Amino acid sequence: MRQAFEDRFAEGFERVVIIGADSPTLPPVYIEQALRSEQEVVMGPSTDGGYYLIGMKGKMTDIFAGIPWGTDDVLSKTLKALQAKGNHAELLPVWYDVDLPEDLRFLKTHLEWMAHTGLKDGKATLEFLNQLDLEPKT
Repeated sequence: MRQAFEDRFAEGFERVVIIGADSPTLPPVYIEQALRSEQEVVMGPSTDGGYYLIGMKGKMTDIFAGIPWGTDDVLSKTLKALQAKGNHAELLPVWYDVDLPEDLRFLKTHLEWMAHTGLKDGKATLEFLNQLDLEPKT
């Protein structure tokens, strides 16, 4: 992430937003909100303690140093690193990402309910997930 931010800033971009590929149902309005943010840093907290999105308009990539990636402390440690520099982040609404088998089962349920309400988004993904055996093994 650090390199992606640094490369985009070097190319002259003033605001850079990175989203995770593991949040397939992320509402586009959250990305739009991140792009409109006036804060130096904007983050989308994930239910697992990380974040599904991070955006910057300032070159603050040193906040990634020492973060325990893959743990439930990623968001809190990143926020602490930011606060230690005298800044704070705008936080977007909480969303989920898909890292574990139970997350995949949740995604399937979420897509089923979206389809039930008439939304067409995720139809192909739901069809694929319906072909998989996602039941927990006992």
